[in-house]
Amino acid sequence: MHNFDDRDTTKGEEDIPRRGKTDWARIEALTGEQALQNAIADEDSPPLTDDQLARMRRIPDPQEIRQRLGLTQREFSQQFQIALGRLRDWEQGARRPDSAAKAYLRVIAAAPDAVRRILQSKESQRIVTPAGTRHQSP
Repeated sequence: MHNFDDRDTTKGEEDIPRRGKTDWARIEALTGEQALQNAIADEDSPPLTDDQLARMRRIPDPQEIRQRLGLTQREFSQQFQIALGRLRDWEQGARRPDSAAKAYLRVIAAAPDAVRRILQSKESQRIVTPAGTRHQSP
């Protein structure tokens, strides 16, 4: 077992091997086939197979959904009862939607009018208590 307290701490930054700068001109000059061969040869990060890609689920993009509906952040927030700050965080990449929010965004993207109708209905304004009695929400 290695004892990390025995590490050699005398090495300076100049002793750490650094990779050269990226030659973007060379990368941009690669053909699609050459880029694919480079990716396949990279043992640390091989490209995904078609099966792996097919199993992946795309994370819904709240900004794309909102813009497709022609809404401002405030309008989207109000219509779909999502906190404006949370929506902004998602769009700016400061936070990512959790699994419930991703599911909700998928529903909004697929059927925005149905979601609006449900959220505006009087039935959705009622709260069901554990005892099963219904109360009107404030």
